[in-house]
This record gives sequence, C-alpha cells and structure tokens, in this order.
Amino acid sequence: MISRALHTLVLGALLLWTSVAAAEGKLRVHFLDIGQGDAALIVSPTGKTVLVDAGPRGGDRVVRHALASEGHRGIDLAVFTHAHADHIGGMIKVIESVPVKRVLDPGYDHTSATYQTLLATMKKHKVPMTLAREGRRIDIGGGAALEVLAPEAELLTGTRSDANTNSIVLRLTHGEFSLLLTGDAEEPTERMLLRRPERLASTILKVAHHGSRHSTLPSFLAAVAPAAAIISCGVENKYGHPHKKVLERLGALNVGVFRTDLHGTVSLESTGKEWKVRTTRGPPVKLPNHETVVAKAKAQSPVRIDLNTATADDLDTLPGIGKVKAQAIVDDRAANGPFEAVRDLVRVKGIGQGILKKIHSLVTVGETQQTQAKAAGAP
Repeated sequence: MISRALHTLVLGALLLWTSVAAAEGKLRVHFLDIGQGDAALIVSPTGKTVLVDAGPRGGDRVVRHALASEGHRGIDLAVFTHAHADHIGGMIKVIESVPVKRVLDPGYDHTSATYQTLLATMKKHKVPMTLAREGRRIDIGGGAALEVLAPEAELLTGTRSDANTNSIVLRLTHGEFSLLLTGDAEEPTERMLLRRPERLASTILKVAHHGSRHSTLPSFLAAVAPAAAIISCGVENKYGHPHKKVLERLGALNVGVFRTDLHGTVSLESTGKEWKVRTTRGPPVKLPNHETVVAKAKAQSPVRIDLNTATADDLDTLPGIGKVKAQAIVDDRAANGPFEAVRDLVRVKGIGQGILKKIHSLVTVGETQQTQAKAAGAP
C-alpha cells in the first residue's frame, strides 16, 4: 500500500519551481509540452542538467525557457534517444544556442538530413559524443544516477523500425524514487529488457513511442509496475497517439496517466522518499492512495511548426499532411517564396480548408513574415 503522505499530486506551473530546490536536495524532471515529440529536462539535486531529446524543429524555444526557469544556462549532458526528427529536430538549435558539454548517442547509423545536420552542428561546436551501451552508469549528483538499459553492444536488426528499437532506454534513480525513460522503444526492445525484469520496476514510466500500439507490452508494463505514466504527444496528432489499447492496459493496472497533449508540461519532483507531479493545465489525474491538490496555473504555448523553415520530415508530423503533401509544401515554398500567412497554405495542391482547419493552431509563418503580412493589411 502506498502512503497518501508519500506521494502528493499538485497541479501548478513550471515557473513556480525555482533552482532553490536544487539546494534542498531535490531531483526535478520536466516533460516539456513540445507538440508531437519528446523532450525531458532533468535537473539533479546538485544542479546538473540532462536533456533527453529536444522535440521537433522549434523545440529549442521550449527547452531554453525551461532552462531559464530553472536558473541554468547550459546542459551537462544531451541524450539523443534516436535519430527521428520529432526527438532531435529541436536539438540542432539547442546546441547552437546553449553550451552543451557532452552528447549520449545510441550509435545507430541514420542517414536522415536532420541527423546529419545535427552531427555537423556538434562537430562545429566541438561537442564530444559518447555511445550509450547497456550497463553504463552516469552519476548526476546528489544521489541521482542514470543507468543505460539499452541498447546492448549488438544492436537489434530486422525489426519494424530499427531506429526505434535501438532507442536509448534509461532508468533514473534517486533514493526510493525511479523513472524509466524509454524513447521510442518498441516490442523487440521490451522483450530484450524482459530478460532481466528485476531492473525495470520504476515509480514512473515514460511510455514509449508516444503511446504507440507498437510498444507497452502487458508483460513489460507488469514488470515496470509504475504508479503513474507520462505520455508525450501532440494535440490531435495524425498518428492517433496514444493508442486505445495502451491506455486500456495502463487503466487495467490503475496507473495514473499524464499526457502532454492534455496536461501541458508535466513536471516531477523527488526528495528521494517523497515525490509529486505538477502540470501546466488540467484535467486533474486521480492516483490511487494519493492526495490531490489542485492549483491554478497559466499554460505555456505549445511549439508551432514554422511553415517557412520546416523540413518535409517536420511537416509530415502534422495531421492530414503526410509525406507527399509535406514535400509539396517545401517545393511550393522554394518556387513561390515564403508564406505570408498560414491561410496561404491552401495554394499548395491537395491542401484545402479542411486540412487548414486541422493544423491552423499547430503552425506559424514566423515573426518576420507575420510582421510583413500585417504591414500589408493581411489578417
């Protein structure tokens, strides 16, 4: 039985948490409201900072805001769980704008333009890289540590998505508190991890692959046995994340579920014995045997994709777009110049008012184009 006094759920603002907590021996983890992607900022009890992914392009803005809210200007360790754009798209500008001491990479070769640009950016800024391999332990201070559970020395091959299945899986521990970070790991990864189930039990689970149906096996979930789970996904994302079956599996075990599309930024705080959760918006989450205190807070604005700078990979994450329309947007931009307003997107073949309505709140044309449009009298 979990004591009510042990875990207190508080809904509040990220800005209410300051760097003073570090001096009090507290560990904090912020799952940032990054849209359809992943980004988590870890701040150790001694003030060490670890960034696990940085979301899609534009995610750097949210990361920098979170760092500033914590009173930090740099990142001690940046983790690329895998090379997909919804996890590393924002990391390029992070490295360009924030001092990063070291990078942890899964070591899976990926030829995407986003990943190659990221590697070039690291080289330019002389950021050293370490390969993540099972068994590596990283002490981040104040009794907090990260243990690499995956990938193993021999990478998984022949899976539905080798990039996903070779995601870095980390277990963060701080006293009696633990958090399992799973990237976009899929069923083959989970089966591999189940060979040593004793390492999996964790207080909190970051659900793999945004709650995709390709992850969160019942046997894996039973081994982790979390009190709460966090799902990072975008509002009305085109992938249908999180999947109904995953939510049903979590519900069957009475796991409290926090979702960035519903709750905004989800922040954890641990003393090593007690832990609590804060979010930037509701609805409240009821956890069995946990006291719930609701506090009002102003939510952060989610990341919007800039139509004038986004790659085809970035645009493909939008609902109703897909690879063909994403490339058509990029080609139209190259041929006809930047979009002056979001509504101009209808000039692209295959994009009508229906699609525009779906994505209007998820995209922008950037400050420069907006200023020009207003000067020209456009709404």
